[in-house]
Amino acid sequence: MHVLVPAGRNRPLGRGIRSRSIHERLWDARDLHGVPVAPPALTWATAARHLEVSELVVLGDALVATSTNYERLVRPDVTPDGARTAPALASLEELAGIANAWGNREGGASLRVAAARIRCGVESPMETWTRLVIVAAGLPEPEVGVEVWNGPEFVGRVDLAYRAQRIAIEYEGDHHRTDKRQWRKDIGRVNRLQEIDWFAIRATAAQLWPTPTRFVDQVRAALQRAEARGA
Repeated sequence: MHVLVPAGRNRPLGRGIRSRSIHERLWDARDLHGVPVAPPALTWATAARHLEVSELVVLGDALVATSTNYERLVRPDVTPDGARTAPALASLEELAGIANAWGNREGGASLRVAAARIRCGVESPMETWTRLVIVAAGLPEPEVGVEVWNGPEFVGRVDLAYRAQRIAIEYEGDHHRTDKRQWRKDIGRVNRLQEIDWFAIRATAAQLWPTPTRFVDQVRAALQRAEARGA
């Protein structure tokens, strides 16, 4: 059990309890079903003691996500059936604000680096990892959650894209294989992208781990082909 207390108050001690003091300027508490809890932005900041920058970005992407499709993301309020969006657990401004306010405290530098890399529109942790792998390889950062249109026709939403180069990058979790409806939808979307001269790169965990070299080479080659044809 991790317990936060305002600076100057007694920290609870006991078996199975970890406690830390939070400066009064950073202290905040919210009521969640009758239990006082740290708000998402403060929770994210305190996690910097335990997480790497990339993990803070994954967590931050989840906190600012508004899609109800984000896997395993639990929101405090029940989302109406059929709703495609829901309020984010935190805003980019909140995360950037607490990262700056953290100053020289432990994890402050990591928080500021992570805050600059957080993006809205992500729908799964692996989408974030895929983007971070691409950027870590020195390639341009792709756009997140791109809606592709062919004139007035909506073709589909892709996880990541280089819009000008007409390159789509999709991370396929295992549910894309096991859910027959999702599988058929994915095939139809990729086929439609190809019809309108988009190039689609599909990735799974096997392409990203233990080494993403082949995946990164595919993205780089696609960008080079687009450049060669003047995209």
